[in-house]
Amino acid sequence: MKSGHIYKAALFMLLMLSVLILAGCKKDPALTGDVLVQITDPLKPTDTPAPSATPTPIIDKPADRYNALTQPRSSEDETPVEIGFTDEVMILNPFYADSALADEIVARTQAPLFYIDENGKACAGIEYPCVAYEYSFIDDSSIFGNAAKEAGEDYRTLRVVLKEGISFCDGEAVTVDDVVYSAYVLSNSKYDGPLKFYKNDIYGLEGYHTQISSERRKKADIIRTAGINRDGTYPSIDGIKLSEQKEFWDCWNEAGVRFAEDIIDFVCDKYGENAYVQAFLSNKLTWQMVNADESLKTAYAYAIWGYLKTYNSNSRILTDTYGNTYNLNEVSLTAQDLFNAIFAYYQYDLDDKTGINYECPIPEKHFEDYVEEVYLGKGPGVDVISGITTGAYRYPDYAMRGCVYFLVGKDVQPEDINLYVVPKHIYLGHERNNDLKGAGEYSIESISESANVITLVANDSYMLGSPKKKYIKYVWKE
Repeated sequence: MKSGHIYKAALFMLLMLSVLILAGCKKDPALTGDVLVQITDPLKPTDTPAPSATPTPIIDKPADRYNALTQPRSSEDETPVEIGFTDEVMILNPFYADSALADEIVARTQAPLFYIDENGKACAGIEYPCVAYEYSFIDDSSIFGNAAKEAGEDYRTLRVVLKEGISFCDGEAVTVDDVVYSAYVLSNSKYDGPLKFYKNDIYGLEGYHTQISSERRKKADIIRTAGINRDGTYPSIDGIKLSEQKEFWDCWNEAGVRFAEDIIDFVCDKYGENAYVQAFLSNKLTWQMVNADESLKTAYAYAIWGYLKTYNSNSRILTDTYGNTYNLNEVSLTAQDLFNAIFAYYQYDLDDKTGINYECPIPEKHFEDYVEEVYLGKGPGVDVISGITTGAYRYPDYAMRGCVYFLVGKDVQPEDINLYVVPKHIYLGHERNNDLKGAGEYSIESISESANVITLVANDSYMLGSPKKKYIKYVWKE
């Protein structure tokens, strides 16, 4: 074969080889350059989807933590540690603990949202005994939508990312639902424990705690400020309907009864002495006799407040300044009767000097405040705290962690809203029980009231590792 033919044949083979090499490669659509990704199995049909890789579980715990399940404790560490106490019977509960010892036991069994350092600052991370992985204030009004618009610039969004892979002592995972549940228990209108979480400036929390919405409060404030005409009609108010004003002022009489009840209480507290009773009501009565009779207490308020004309202690007949008579042998004299007398004189005049407010028993509380109080109490309930919501946060390495968002006042710091994160699945409906289980180092194993012994057992799945000592016994000592 001539050399020219050999050269052409070689060139043809080289070109064919290049085509075959390129045919075995494709561009990665995720990359913007001309990088080629090698197909490892070009014979596999291209329409068969590759199986998804199983994601590696996220475990937000220190790598070197002690695990008693793989490294058994020594016999010494299996022996219970005894701690003496002299307190009376206590409430062992993360929501209602009310003594120093109870607080100590709760702290051993529960995990807080944040760890508070020696400077009183909130800390988060896998090295800390807390539920939070990290936290930050973020600029994202979309998280709370309309609530953020209503709250305005005085509020900001706190994002608290929770640790993944940590659990309660029963093995159930700690989730955003547990954080929210804990916050709602402490914010409930019926909560009467020692913790004051409900006083935090979290948007919507006050409304949930009092069961009065911020919208109803604003409307009441506008109507109260505008007042009512002296003939009982309503002034024109921009943005407020007449029906809304009527709903507010329809609380007038009920407010009046409360107003009169405060007058009666004021009179009895300030003038509960024989000398006053005998000078203003009857010289045949004593304060003890008046205080034991609800009708006489009201009659005494009539007398001190200037609405009594006469009272005959023998017949028990009272005549007011309008000539109305009441036989206290047959009827009871009530706060409603006293308010009727006050209203007959002032009607709808709210002036401080010429109207009902001249009669205020509490100087800083006007009659329209009583009306507002009744009105607010008649509103629909509030089901949610609009400044608390949940979500998930994806990290650059695609790790996904649950998070809780708080819409808080600009002066609120993370440590201000710290709380114990309790297991919802255990406490829901049993918020007052003494079954102390949580994500802390220990849980309650037993409570012996007869022996006055409280025994804690180690939580071997504790986020920072198994406690070295398996048991702690609190023993009551005289």
